Amino acid sequence: MVLLAALARRTRCLSGRSVVATLLRVLILVALGLLVVYLLPASSPLNRSQHVRDVTGSNSGQPSMLHDSSNSNSNGNSNSGKIGGAGGGGEDDDNSKWTYPIQLDLQLSEKFVNDPVLQDDEKMMRQYGFNLRRSNSLPLAREMPDIRHRDCKSIVYPNNMPKVSVIIIFYNEPVSTLLRNVLSVLNRSPQHLLGEIVLVDDNSTLPELQDLPKHLAKLPKKVRHVRRNVHNGIVGARIRGSREARFPIIAFIDSHAEVFPGWLEPLVYRIHLNRKTVVIPHLRPIDIHSLSAVAGVARVTSKGSFNWRMSFTHVGANPDKDIIGDNKKIGPVRTPVMPGGIFAMEKKWFEELGEYDPEILYYGGEHLELSFRVWMCGGSMESIPCSNVGHIYRHFDRFAVDPLLDNKKIGPILDRNDLRVAEVWMDEYKEIVYDTRGFYGKDPGDLSERRAIRERLNCHSFKWFLENVHPDLWVPDIHPKFSGIISDPSKRICVDNMQHDRGGPIGMYGCHGMTTQRWRLMNDGVISNGVACLRWDAFGVKACSDAHTWNVVDGTLRPEQYDNTCLTKLEGTTEARLQTCSQDLKEQQTWDMSQETPNGRVATIDHLCIVSFDRIRSVYRLGSCSSRRAVLRTDNRLAIDDNMCLSTLTNIMQTTCRNTDNQLTWNFDGNYIRPAGLDQTCMSRRGTQAAFVPCDPSNPDIQWRVYKTFP
Repeated sequence: MVLLAALARRTRCLSGRSVVATLLRVLILVALGLLVVYLLPASSPLNRSQHVRDVTGSNSGQPSMLHDSSNSNSNGNSNSGKIGGAGGGGEDDDNSKWTYPIQLDLQLSEKFVNDPVLQDDEKMMRQYGFNLRRSNSLPLAREMPDIRHRDCKSIVYPNNMPKVSVIIIFYNEPVSTLLRNVLSVLNRSPQHLLGEIVLVDDNSTLPELQDLPKHLAKLPKKVRHVRRNVHNGIVGARIRGSREARFPIIAFIDSHAEVFPGWLEPLVYRIHLNRKTVVIPHLRPIDIHSLSAVAGVARVTSKGSFNWRMSFTHVGANPDKDIIGDNKKIGPVRTPVMPGGIFAMEKKWFEELGEYDPEILYYGGEHLELSFRVWMCGGSMESIPCSNVGHIYRHFDRFAVDPLLDNKKIGPILDRNDLRVAEVWMDEYKEIVYDTRGFYGKDPGDLSERRAIRERLNCHSFKWFLENVHPDLWVPDIHPKFSGIISDPSKRICVDNMQHDRGGPIGMYGCHGMTTQRWRLMNDGVISNGVACLRWDAFGVKACSDAHTWNVVDGTLRPEQYDNTCLTKLEGTTEARLQTCSQDLKEQQTWDMSQETPNGRVATIDHLCIVSFDRIRSVYRLGSCSSRRAVLRTDNRLAIDDNMCLSTLTNIMQTTCRNTDNQLTWNFDGNYIRPAGLDQTCMSRRGTQAAFVPCDPSNPDIQWRVYKTFP
């Protein structure tokens, strides 16, 4: 307007020809000015304010893109952390200016490409835990199959879902795997949902990461790089990442991962429906040698759990109780515990919950702590079958190759992490953890802040968690019948788990009272050591040449060496196993051995035949007599085919403790240890092994004593 007014004043004083010339000069100047504005980079001061306003959006007050403004905390984060780089090379972050999929070539310095460690497979695996040489040879923006179930692909999601800050924590992660992760997120995330990718470096020392900034400079500005000035583990780094995040949802991803097509929308949708839902994608292993993804359509059939050593485990999901919705193939799975490495939740909910316990250092414990806190304090947790993320499960000792841990004993630190979780969240059940891990006398540090969070949020008890969230978890007695060693009467030879902490045969060993000999007899008859339980397998499948024979007595089938033990159909089931013969069980212990063939079939009186043997549960399966069935041969062996027969066994093993396994219960009268329901069968010492034998009071090897040797 000013320019036009000046032009009008001037034209009143000029001739016609002069007016035309002046107008032409003005139009040329205006056109040049518009061209300069159009070509001005987005990072120019003239455009910067609009750009920052667009990026921060509704998250006003969050840390600026231009500097590191994270708060100090007890983990040692300070305000002097550096931004290692922002992508885009000065380009505007408008998605229309990027061609998807974004491509990027790996350009490592020659000294890193020719690293001698990469030429030696053994050294490479010890240092990195996977085939880094192969990773460096693969495209950074490679294709990944769409492994979703077909029902997932037909879901239409709302277009008003909130944006996400993807936070990738890394420490000494090689450049190729880290960038392949970043590009997978960039290329396989709907751009209207992906707000940013925040790379948080936990003070790495890997030399090749010097080449990371030049690669990031070629990516959109939504990729940001933050470096911490301390190294104390995943908790401190995630707290830093969440405080850097600008968008309503935060998604944490391990550095050695790759997302599959369609990964993000299902996660955001569940949070969009309920802001207090924490969601976990279905994790698919990436082969550590070939780096190829495991093939096949993804389907979640398990849920996250834990054992009393405070380790994460998987257990089978109950379709009726655990899978949400009518479509059991793709419905979200209620999961009591997360693995911990990859999940998403609302940023504000994460902050309301108290972020993480900053005193959990390095690695371990944080996944249980957050899982318990989410459920007990008003939230929920789900595994999402329609969301798939690949993960390299590295095979190496992460602590042994960490140069910043050279002079630190990591074991006590990890014990302290789990101890803090137990003390704050597990109430009286912490005694089980103390007993299992031997935590007596150890100091968890100051817990006042974390206990205040629990009180502020008015959280449920741990008993509530066990009864309402994880009712199928096996829970040992807080006060068992006894805790101690099981030995011979002279206290010389003890039952030992023989270092089979999670399952395997037990044996006999000189008494020392250490962890491998710490047994607990529960009030229901279960005998446990650590997280495994003593299981009796009284029968199973053997080669017929080694199998025992069976005696037929008044319609019952009895193993030759146990004259008062009968094959019994379990009431209300289609299963059979050995139990003490009883008149009360006569109908269940009577069998039809009619001679349809030279060998007679073995059927119940309600016409069910033995058709198979369940090796996992050590029970006979009963079914239609028209299918393959067990027959009693003329030599009195019970055959299921030409070579294999059903026979009594002498196995005594350790296995996973389960509420539904009846063969974990024992009777101990202070002298003899018998499988529940088998009164004539006793556990015996047999050299360095434990075995079943018929109960004979004159046999000194079947007599046992228990002695308390620890708290």
